[in-house]
Amino acid sequence: MQTLMIKSSTPASTNSVNIIDLPTSVKKVQLINIKGIAKVTNFNQHFHYLACSVCNRASNAYENEEMWSNYCAKRVPALAKIKFYIEITDPTATIEAIVFPEVAEQVYGIIGANITIGAANEPLAHELLEKLAQPKKYAITLKAYMYNYAGISQCKFNVHAISDEPTPEDNRNQQQSLVLPPPTLNKQDKPNTPSSSEQPKEPNPTKKPRLN
Repeated sequence: MQTLMIKSSTPASTNSVNIIDLPTSVKKVQLINIKGIAKVTNFNQHFHYLACSVCNRASNAYENEEMWSNYCAKRVPALAKIKFYIEITDPTATIEAIVFPEVAEQVYGIIGANITIGAANEPLAHELLEKLAQPKKYAITLKAYMYNYAGISQCKFNVHAISDEPTPEDNRNQQQSLVLPPPTLNKQDKPNTPSSSEQPKEPNPTKKPRLN
């Protein structure tokens, strides 16, 4: 859960890079833009982690309705939060990246309430798993950072932001809508405004009334 502690990062470049050109090490956290097909391929992974329901900090526990919080120094009810790995592929290579609660809720519509704590075999509903397995093209901002475990350092990637990548057909439709002029009104569609002879005349205050 060390990845949850990372706060500062360098701004992302506006240009996208190929996956094969992603760094293998970084001196500090970096934001990097890529484009690729994203989907879940590993369904044996844990799709959540547990956090303290009081201080909201992560725990290493996975399957328990209560947990010991080192930060609160007491046993507290566990709070399930979404976390899973997705596979991202472009024409050059494939990488794994971690999706955390904010992105999971915004993009996939999955929240911690979808998870039953203690269900190790099927932590997500079947329809949600099918949704995650569907390949879809995204523009993705990755957060690259160094992860240290057992004396070994490696560069890992979190999904910092994600958005749908428009297809060529979407782009053509958008361009056509910009080129087409606004529709003109037909005669029968023109507003029915009274002619000058049909418009009511206002009385002239200076004109004296005629006496019979």
